[in-house]
Amino acid sequence: MFSFLNRIIALDLGNYSYKYIEAQLTDKLQILRYGSCSTKQLYNSVEPAKTWKKTGSRIKNAVISFQHKSLITRELELKAYDENHLYSIIQEEFNKYQTDLKEEYDYDFKIQSHIEESGIYLTKAAGISKKANREYIDKVLRLGMRPKAVDIQINAIIRIMRRAFKHSSSPSLKVPCLLIDLGYSNTTAAIVNFNEIIALKSISAGCSMLNESHEVQEKYLRDITLLLNQITDHYIYSYNSEELKQAFLYGGGSLSNAVFDYLSGQIPLPCNRINVLAPFLPDLPSDMDLNLYCNCLGSLYRQEENFTRKEIKND
Repeated sequence: MFSFLNRIIALDLGNYSYKYIEAQLTDKLQILRYGSCSTKQLYNSVEPAKTWKKTGSRIKNAVISFQHKSLITRELELKAYDENHLYSIIQEEFNKYQTDLKEEYDYDFKIQSHIEESGIYLTKAAGISKKANREYIDKVLRLGMRPKAVDIQINAIIRIMRRAFKHSSSPSLKVPCLLIDLGYSNTTAAIVNFNEIIALKSISAGCSMLNESHEVQEKYLRDITLLLNQITDHYIYSYNSEELKQAFLYGGGSLSNAVFDYLSGQIPLPCNRINVLAPFLPDLPSDMDLNLYCNCLGSLYRQEENFTRKEIKND
C-alpha cells in the first residue's frame, strides 16, 4: 500500500474535459491511475468537489497545465549586477508587454547560464494573462485540490521528447521539430528543440468544429494549415537554424484519421502522432493513449526532476 507522501496529480485543464494522472514520486516515477472528467459535468454540479471525488481521486497536491492564447515565452540575454537586479529588469520587460497588450501578466523565469566576467544572464521567461491564470487556479481550488505548480504544456511535451529520444536508437527521431496540439477549442503550433520553445502560436479553432457542417470542417482545416504556414515561415525567415526534421500531432483532433491524413499531406515533413514515442517511455502504462495524456505525463516529469534534485540536495 502506497503512502500518500509524495503523491501528486497532474491535471490537463482542457475546455471539454480534464485529463489527469496520479503518481507516486520516489526515486522513480510510478503512475498509479489516470482518467478524465467532463468539465460540463464538473461545473454544472452544485458541488464540483463532490463530483470530482466520483472519479476516485483523493490526491490534493496538483500540478496543473492549460493552454491559453495569452502565453508568452521569451529567451532573454540580459546584463545585471545580481539576481535581484535581473528580476527587476525582467519585471520591466513584462511591464512593457502589459502596456502593449493592455492586460496584466503573471510571469516567471529561470536562469540558464551566467557569465560572471560580463554580468550576462541567459534566461527563459514565460508569462500568461493574470486573469486567465487565476481563473484556472480557482477552478482547481473548487475541486478541493492544492495547486503546487502551473506548467507550460509545450514544455511538458519537450520533456517527453527528451526522455523518449534518450531511450530510442532510431536515427529518424531528431530536432528541431514542429508540434501541433489539436485541442477541443484551440489549436497550438510550436517549433521546439530539446531545450527551448523557438516559436509558438495559437488560434481559437478546435476539433469541436469537426461536429459542425462540412463548410465549418473545411474552415477548421484551412485555419490550421494557415497557422502552420505562418509559424514555419517565421522560423525559416527569422532564424538561421537547422531545417525542421519532423512533426508530431497530439490532442483530441489527432485521433481523427481524416484530420491526420489531411495535415500530413499539407506539412512537408515526416508526420506522426506523438503516440509513436510511447515505446520509448518505460513509465507509460501499456493501455494509456499518449496522444491524450502527454501534457499530464510531461508535467509529472517536471515534478520528478524537481523531486530528484531535492533528494540530491538533501543528501
